[in-house]
Amino acid sequence: MTSGRVRSGLLSYPALPAPFSPPTWDRRVPFGQEVQSQGAMVETSTDGRTIWEASVLIARLLAGDGFFGPEQGAKIVATCVVGKFYGNVEVTRDDRRNEATTVDGRSAWIIDSHLTFVVPGIKTTGETMIVVVVDTGAGEAGLFYASIPDTSPEFLAPARRSLADLEIS
Repeated sequence: MTSGRVRSGLLSYPALPAPFSPPTWDRRVPFGQEVQSQGAMVETSTDGRTIWEASVLIARLLAGDGFFGPEQGAKIVATCVVGKFYGNVEVTRDDRRNEATTVDGRSAWIIDSHLTFVVPGIKTTGETMIVVVVDTGAGEAGLFYASIPDTSPEFLAPARRSLADLEIS
């Protein structure tokens, strides 16, 4: 983090305040490089083994990893995230937006979805998933990802502000 911004590659957003954690490295993101994540605890499962949180993260995506543009990158990441983050749980995805956009004047693609699921021991049964892939140039893309549980709607506005305040530098 530099100058109060969370950075990965050329992409950055203003750091989220508490109760979000300070930025930390995150290794769960398929294809992500230099992943920086901030999370806010939402709940712990009844057996104490599963932690559910609201999260916002950014990462670098390299063209050599199979990304040929923001649309393809966003679609691949959204599919992989749902498959990896939710394990063997069946997830239903309802895309509210799946379209071209711009971020800081650069070509981007946004997928804004509502996910529904049932995770044993977790009260949360749905959340908003936002995936944005931005062409940052030189064969790289930037990824913005947010996951906000329905049981914690107070975290959705800060996540959307982070998206609105993305910068490429």
